[in-house]
Amino acid sequence: MKYVYTKYGDELRFIYCPICGKEKANPDFTINVREGKYYCFSNDKGGSVKELYKYGFDISEIEELKTSYKKENKNLCNIDLSSVFLEKKNCYLNDDWIKYLASRGISTKYLNKFARLGKNNTMMIPLTNGKKVVGIKYRTLDKNIFSEKNSLSDYLMNWQLVKDFSYIIIVEGEIDLLSCIEVGFENVVSLPFGAGNLKSIKNQKDWLSKFEKIIIATDNDIQGKKSKDEIVDILKPIKSKLFEVDMKEAKDFNDVLTKMGREKLIEIITKALKIEKIISPFNKGEDGYYYNLTSKITDFLLENIKFSDNYILGTSINNGRKKDFFAKKTELLTRNGILENLGYFTGALSTIPSFWSWILEENADKYIREIEYFGIIEDKYYDINSPVICSKKDLKIKPLEEIEDFSEQEKAWIEKNIIYLRKDFRQSLLGICWALGRFHMEETYPILEVSGTTSIGKTEYVEFISRILFGDKENIKSLATLSNHQIRSFSSCSNLTPWAIDEVKLTGRYQKDKALDLYSTIRSVYDNKTINQGNITNKLTEFKLCTPLIISGETEILDLSIKNRMVSVHLTNKNKSDDEIFFKLKNTNLLEKLGKFALMDRLSNGKIDISLDFVKNILNLVKDERQLYNGRCILTGLKAFCRLFNLDNEIKKDFIDFLNETLSNTFDMKKNFFELLELVRDSGKETGHFYQIKGDRHFVRFSPLYKAISEEWTLTNSSLELLDMKTLKKQLTEEGIIIKDRISMRFPKNEFSSETSIVKACEIIKNNIFIKDFLSED
Repeated sequence: MKYVYTKYGDELRFIYCPICGKEKANPDFTINVREGKYYCFSNDKGGSVKELYKYGFDISEIEELKTSYKKENKNLCNIDLSSVFLEKKNCYLNDDWIKYLASRGISTKYLNKFARLGKNNTMMIPLTNGKKVVGIKYRTLDKNIFSEKNSLSDYLMNWQLVKDFSYIIIVEGEIDLLSCIEVGFENVVSLPFGAGNLKSIKNQKDWLSKFEKIIIATDNDIQGKKSKDEIVDILKPIKSKLFEVDMKEAKDFNDVLTKMGREKLIEIITKALKIEKIISPFNKGEDGYYYNLTSKITDFLLENIKFSDNYILGTSINNGRKKDFFAKKTELLTRNGILENLGYFTGALSTIPSFWSWILEENADKYIREIEYFGIIEDKYYDINSPVICSKKDLKIKPLEEIEDFSEQEKAWIEKNIIYLRKDFRQSLLGICWALGRFHMEETYPILEVSGTTSIGKTEYVEFISRILFGDKENIKSLATLSNHQIRSFSSCSNLTPWAIDEVKLTGRYQKDKALDLYSTIRSVYDNKTINQGNITNKLTEFKLCTPLIISGETEILDLSIKNRMVSVHLTNKNKSDDEIFFKLKNTNLLEKLGKFALMDRLSNGKIDISLDFVKNILNLVKDERQLYNGRCILTGLKAFCRLFNLDNEIKKDFIDFLNETLSNTFDMKKNFFELLELVRDSGKETGHFYQIKGDRHFVRFSPLYKAISEEWTLTNSSLELLDMKTLKKQLTEEGIIIKDRISMRFPKNEFSSETSIVKACEIIKNNIFIKDFLSED
């Protein structure tokens, strides 16, 4: 990096300030060449130029500086042992180390974060400057210590993993550090190379000053006590933050852990942490917050603060104007993040973490739980009015307190008419039981497929089922308007309220591509595969589908890997509901009341849990395990329905028989493949170069056959299942449709040539789709 600056005598004035990390039109960062000092006017911060390497500032590029400064700083900046450590990134500590550490009272719960197995069976511990590895410490099983060549000792061990600035514990070595973490205190660092090397304390005293309490816990021997005194001397500007531990006769933390037990070590550390609260340098004024009583550092005040492990929310007040905010804690550790959410922060950057620690300590009673999604969690129900934080906001969920209870008259009407949401009560119960089962099933739930031709009430059916689960029309997305990014980021703020993808059609190139993208993403999500987020970013991530999913379209989905996860509802003009029932459900909130009624029953009377053996006994025609799982979900919903309302036994029996028959109709891979072959036959394509019949045996060159199938499948907008070539071939082999692979055969070189060559082909089972008259014969 070449720095832009102007020279005024001994003073260099820079456009770029490494302390602020910004370029500024009006320079306020200077270096005095003669004195070897730097100063940042914005942060009121200065020191020796030798310290600037900590900020990534390379003084070796500045000609005016003395050679000694340049050489020293350049050496520090150029140390990078990251590649050495990365070579061992997959080498975890072996049984020898695990047994040794166990003998010292240390488990494996933190080891993978902390160290790797190094050369000669050593524990390999990185020292980092926050961006790269600048030192590597090795420890043998017999306690010998050595380091990688050129390793720096300028940084405390484990400092890069400490994020909370409420306290920090300084110990002398890695075993004491692991002992501290073992009993639950993770804000701990170690001197990198023993009690005599305090370079890291000097180098990182600015970082240490951010903590509210600094507990010095060096060894309880002569060298350890001397080291403690020297640390106190180095940190005397913040002496009020320093505390020590009383280990009695024990030598160190590990000695306490192994000889006196976990509880004693917890007691010793807790006692040090409970020393009276340090007076904060921050205070609240009438127009903002102040530092050391005189320096105003914000133009805003905060109220109604609530926070979780990762988020802060509340209200900011700026000149009397109030603004609600909800932000990640990490977003509020920069000036820009604070400005975007709250207002101006004019204090030093280094004080921001301390400021937030103080704010959260002042509001310690406002800590609230963070949940992944709204819904039933550990037998409690959470929605947007619950005292929790949920970061996901993809779906709307109607607050429970906005929904009234059933009147006796309404309950009686629902009991009589709800199964006639469609005239065919079986199609009604499929959707209703799918919804009601959602209050009881906590694992992945089957997709609800709703299919049928135009204008038969598919969207209304989807809306009705969604409303039972506290959703509304905003939960119904049209495939035509759904973006690629939305498709690829299925998640939900509720494990009850469904996503509904409406108007899924396999007509027209654009719609077909979107539908295939949808199916591909659903497969990836349900199989816990890592997928690309789409247009927004190239970052790969795993999406967990918290929400139940409804897919509605004119044609039934035949994608095998999705089909077996579906409960399919088929709607026709004949099974439309009567207008009286339809408009009563559409124009009232009876469906929401039904959902609340079912939820209250679940919370009061417990979860319904039926075994798979029970399902197999009831649905005795169903053999596919996934369809049995789907049946378990519907039968759970049916049992929930019967716990709420009286259901005629004949209707119940008829529905179970219907469910038995429906779920036993599994997808036929063989039939689907031969229908794909019929597409090629009907196209009139020349087929001899990829399909041959020799007597009673049928042979194909799979790659050109797949190309021909794919072309016709696309041209005809076929709704048949077509997987990618590799997967299709694998499934055909598993199903016995491909009898033998990699047979040497003579085939024409291409469709325009009679010249043949020997190629690898597959033998497939005999069929009558292609007759000999259309095919070449040797």
